[in-house]
Amino acid sequence: MIDIVDHITQKAILNDWIPIVADANSVNYELNNVDLASGQNFLYITLPTITRGKETQVYNGELTFRLELMLGRKFEAETFSSIAETAKQKYESRLFELSNQLNDFLNTIFNCSNEIEEMGNTEITMAKNIFSASIDAALTTVTIKAWNQ
Repeated sequence: MIDIVDHITQKAILNDWIPIVADANSVNYELNNVDLASGQNFLYITLPTITRGKETQVYNGELTFRLELMLGRKFEAETFSSIAETAKQKYESRLFELSNQLNDFLNTIFNCSNEIEEMGNTEITMAKNIFSASIDAALTTVTIKAWNQ
């Protein structure tokens, strides 16, 4: 079976992003252990839910992974994410860029693997002032189909 979390983690590292694998209960802890002041992007990856495919009553070898990805950043050279920024300032400073980067990243996940058969349509949401670190991010839930190798 493809290790989808490792696959995505390795792609994040190639982009010079900090991968953070966590669940909703531990993401704040994990973010507190990352140097957000560096201006480097981080990619938050949730643990996947795995569904086995079947044709009628027989398992056909297909696996569907469902997980959330969030690309975030706290600082840039001139600005940093704070509750004092307006939505427009956040959009212009980092949210537009992060959503484009996440969209491009989704294409690399799908296009660079022989094991991944299909990735479902995704909706990218721009989120502001999230988690205890008050970061801004682009987030999505992805559904990825792969064959059990």
